[in-house]
This record gives sequence, structure tokens and C-alpha cells, in this order.
Amino acid sequence: MDALEDYVWPRATSELILLPVTGLECVGDRLLAESGFGFPKCPDYRREPPHPAETKDFLRFKLQDCEGPDVLVYSLDFGGHLRMIKRVQNLLGHYLIHGFRVRPEPNGDLDLEAMVAVFGSKGLRVVKISWGQGHFRELWRSGLWNMSDWIWDARWLEGNIALALGHNSVVLYDPVVGCILQEVPCTDRCTLSSACLIGYAWKELTIVAGAVSNQLLVWYPATALADNKPVAPDRRISGHVGIIFSMSYLESKGLLATASEDRSVRIWKVG
Repeated sequence: MDALEDYVWPRATSELILLPVTGLECVGDRLLAESGFGFPKCPDYRREPPHPAETKDFLRFKLQDCEGPDVLVYSLDFGGHLRMIKRVQNLLGHYLIHGFRVRPEPNGDLDLEAMVAVFGSKGLRVVKISWGQGHFRELWRSGLWNMSDWIWDARWLEGNIALALGHNSVVLYDPVVGCILQEVPCTDRCTLSSACLIGYAWKELTIVAGAVSNQLLVWYPATALADNKPVAPDRRISGHVGIIFSMSYLESKGLLATASEDRSVRIWKVG
């Protein structure tokens, strides 16, 4: 039998940026990327704006003299030319950025505007931005909110934001008023190394918590009988022999992928 030929992936435009990228998220036809430090070397700064149909916008986070992250917005055309559009300084004050979540829009259109929740350490800020036609503009910015614990994950829930905190609790936050609506701890107040929030409404929200005991704890904050009433884990999942550093959920198949310091990636059917 003849051996199958190796599949050759279609070649895409690429750009070398000399800084470590620690997170990625697609927003429409744009890519958001975060980094802890370093400054990208841009090969070509062009004065004229590129054609809107030829641009991709990049958000990158940079540590400025150990005082806090800046937001750097880049436009990259298909010719590989990188151009900085905007620099927003100290978005989270002295907090380092851990991640960001874009609010889903009913029509799915994120090409012109987006509402972005930016979080890191114990800080959270929401920014509304416009980036149509290769131009960046900040339309609105919330205050910088300080949580009581480290934020491991954030998820938009019908205009509010759910936050997974460092000692296995979940907070429902109103980003407009800037107040906590609900806070529910788990009965197992262990220290977490990662967390993943799943769902689109508070009543269906699921948290998968990566405990330092190398277990995954699955529980449902909305089952609390009262605010601040602890909820017991529904499931405890074991398998990794190292701390779980990262996880991602594939909703269409009910699959959860986890990565651990034991150098393994595991796929779980969690529904």
C-alpha cells in the first residue's frame, strides 16, 4: 500500500514579534494577544492607514518598567506590515494582565466595536473600544475594581461578569454599577491553579476548578440556597499527577482539555 502523502497546510501571512505571548483570543477577524513583558519590533511603520479589507488588529499587553501593563494595538495587513495604532497605558494600574474576555454580541458582529473585560491578579476593568477601518478609539472605560482574591477566569453572563476566584469561589459582578451581585464559595476552599467558567446565564453556570491537589472540582454556583452559602462539588475528577495550569472547554462536544505540569494534556467528557 502506498504511503499517504503528508498534508501541506495552506501558507498564511506571518510576522515575527520578539516578545512572549501567553494568551490568544479571536474577536471577529482580529486577534487579541497578551504578553507579560518585552516590546515587539515592528519592521515597517507606515504613515498611511491600510485598506480596511486588508487589516487585522492585534491587542498586545506589555509590562512597562514593572509598574503595570500597557495595551498596544497593532494593525497587520496581509503583506506582513505591522503598524502600531494606539498605546493605552496602565490599564490595570499595578496589576499584571492575566486575560481578557470579549462580550458576545447578539448579531455576532465584532468588526466595529467590542466590550472587553480585562483582568489580572485581583484587578478587573471593562473597556468599550471601536476599531473600525484600522483606527482604534476608546469609547468608555470603567473604574478599576479590586477583588478580594486572585481572578482565574471571567465570563460574560447577559451583561454581568462571573469571576472565578483563587480559593474556589465565584462572584457575579455588575460592570456598570461596579458592585458584587452574588458571591458563592465552594465547601472545599482549596487554592486553585486554574479555573474554567462554562455557561451563558447564572442559573446554568458551571465552574471547573483546578485544585493544587491535582483534581478537577466541578460545581454549580446557582445551586446555593442563599448568598454566601457554600456549595459542595458535584464531581471530583482525578488523572493528572501535577498541577493543572490551563484548561479549555469545547461546548459543541462537551469536552474539556486540561494541561498539567506533568507534561500531559488530557481530554475529559464533562457534558
